[in-house]
Amino acid sequence: AALGGGLVLAGLLVALSARRGPFGDPRAEDEWLRLAAEPLRSDLLDRALRQMATARVDQGLPLPEVLMAALADDTVVLYVTADAQNAPAPWTADDAARTWTLLSADLPAEQPGPRGTAPYPLLVNIAATGGYEILIDLEAAPGLVALGGDPGVSREIATSLAVELATNSWSDGVRVTMVGFADEVSGLAPGSIRQVDTVQALLPQIEAELGGHAALVARLGVDGVLSGRAVRGARPWTPQVVVLSGPLPSEETDQLYAMIGSGRTPVAVVCVGDTPSARWRFTATEDGSVHLGTLGLSGTARRLPLDEYTAVLDLLRTADTRRAQLDREVAALSPSAAALDALPGGGGPDDSGGAGAMPGTAGGKADVEVHLLGPVRVEVARPGSVPAPDRLPLLTEVVVATALHPGGVHDAALRAAVWPRGVGDDVVDRTVAEIVTWLGTDESGTPRLLRADDGRWTLGPGVRTDWDVFRAVSAAQPGPGEYHRLWQVLALGTGEVFSAVPQGRFGWLAFHQAARDARVLTTTVARRVAALALAEGRREEAWQVLSHGLAMVPTAEPLWRDLLRLIGDDDPVTGAATAERMYAVLLRHGVRMPDPQTDALVDAVAPGLRERIA
Repeated sequence: AALGGGLVLAGLLVALSARRGPFGDPRAEDEWLRLAAEPLRSDLLDRALRQMATARVDQGLPLPEVLMAALADDTVVLYVTADAQNAPAPWTADDAARTWTLLSADLPAEQPGPRGTAPYPLLVNIAATGGYEILIDLEAAPGLVALGGDPGVSREIATSLAVELATNSWSDGVRVTMVGFADEVSGLAPGSIRQVDTVQALLPQIEAELGGHAALVARLGVDGVLSGRAVRGARPWTPQVVVLSGPLPSEETDQLYAMIGSGRTPVAVVCVGDTPSARWRFTATEDGSVHLGTLGLSGTARRLPLDEYTAVLDLLRTADTRRAQLDREVAALSPSAAALDALPGGGGPDDSGGAGAMPGTAGGKADVEVHLLGPVRVEVARPGSVPAPDRLPLLTEVVVATALHPGGVHDAALRAAVWPRGVGDDVVDRTVAEIVTWLGTDESGTPRLLRADDGRWTLGPGVRTDWDVFRAVSAAQPGPGEYHRLWQVLALGTGEVFSAVPQGRFGWLAFHQAARDARVLTTTVARRVAALALAEGRREEAWQVLSHGLAMVPTAEPLWRDLLRLIGDDDPVTGAATAERMYAVLLRHGVRMPDPQTDALVDAVAPGLRERIA
C-alpha cells in the first residue's frame, strides 16, 4: 500500500467509512489501509489551503497562481508564480517570494460554520521526495499533461491521481472521466469517476462546460477561475479531469488545446504516453520514479497498481452490501436491545477491557464528566489545576481512552493509541502527572486516574461518562414513563456523537466500537421516542425528537426516512426541502449512494426531486 501514498489512501479510507454508513463495523478488516493512510497530512493540506484563501480574500488580494505544493507532517510549501506577493500570516515567503511556507503549529484552529470553497481542487499528489509529498496543480498546466516513459508505471500514476482527485478532502467534488481504461476504477468512487471508451463524445461536452465557465466568469465580474473562487457566496463551477489511456490523434489534440491551452481553466487533461506537443511532459521509469520535466523535480511516483485498488474495491463492495443489511437491522432494534448489545464494551485501543460497573444515573453532576454524546470534552467540577490550552487536547484524549474502558486499559495499548508513533517514558509520566493534578482526588485522597499493578489504567468512581448513562437508562425494558425517560436521556446529546475532536488527535476514536454503538443506540432511541409521541398525536414533538437524533447521527437514514414519512403527502414543499437537506447532509459526509429505500421514499414524497438535484 505504500506505493499509492498516504494521501490517496486517506481519501479512500474516508470513502470506505462513508459507504459503510453510521452502523458499519469500525473494526472490519482494513487495518492495512488504516496503517498506510495519512489522514493528518491530508487534513493539514486541506485546512492550510482554505485558510490561505480566506486570508487573501480578507486582504482584498487575488489567490496566487500555484504550480506545485510540498507537504510534510508539519509543513506545507506552495510554489507560486513570480507575481504573487504579500503572503498572508501565518504563511511566510522566501526572499524571492517564489515559495510560501506554513508550519502546522502556526495554523489557526478551524472555525465553526461553512467552509470556504476549495481554492485548488486539482492539486494532486504525484511523487514523494526527501520526506515531502509533491503535488502538482493540474489546472495550472498549459494544456495537456503527458505521462511518458514506462507505460505500466505511467498508467498506475494516472489511476492514482484520478482516484485521489475524486476522494480527497481538498477537491470539493471534482469529476473524473477515464477514457479507454478497461479496469473498473469507477467503482472506487461512483458518482465522481466515470469511464468511457472514446474521447469523441466528450469534446462537445467539454466545450459546452467551458462556455458555461466563461459565462459565469462574466456574470461574477471576475477575470478567471481563481478570482471566481474568491467570491464569497458564489456557487463555483465543478472542476473536471479527463484521463486518457493513450495519446490522441493530432486533430483531437488540437481541439483540446484550442479549449484548454490558453490558461487556467476548470478542465484538465492527463494522457498516458508521451505527447510531444504537451508542455508538461513527465517521465516514469521502470523502477517507480517519475521526473517532472520543466517543473524541475524528481521522486518516487505515487501510483495505484491493479492489485492494490482491487483490494480496496473489494472492501467497498462489501461495505455497500453490508450497509443496506445493517440499516435494516438497526431499524428493527428496540432501544433496550441496542443498549444491551452495547453494554459489553471493548474495542478501540484495548479490546480486553470489560464494561465494569455502570455508574449511577441519579440527578446531579459527577466530580468529572466525560462528554461523548456530542463534541468530546472533559468537565472537571473542582480541578486541581487548569491545563495549559496546548496540553488540553492530549490530556483529554488520555482521559477519554481510559473512560471508554472501565475495566482498564493496558499501558501499552494506551500508548499505541495516543502516541502511535512511539513515546518515551518521560513524556507519559509528565502527561499522567498533569492528569492526576487536573482531575484531583476523591474524598479519601485517592487520585481519579489510577494505574494498577498489572499495568492497567482506570478512572475512579467519581468519573462519569454520558455514554455510560445513556446505555444504562436505555437498557431498561418498556414500561410506564418510557417516553419521558428516553427523551430525557436522549437530550444528553449536544451534537454529533463522538465529534469535534482536536486536530491531530483521537485517530483511534473513529474505529472504536463505542462510536458505532452510540450511533446505533441514538437512532433506536430517537425512533422509539418519536413513535411514542406520534401514538399520542404529538407530531411536533416527534419532529423535534427526530431532528435531535439527526443532529447526533446526521447520516442515520432510518431517522431521515421517519422524518419524511412524518411529513407524508400533507406538505410537499416541506417534504422536498427536507429531502434536499438530507441529500446535502449525506453528501457532506461522503454518502453518494443512499439506501434504495431512502431514494424510493423521496420519490413518493417529492416526485422529480432526485432528477432536479442530480
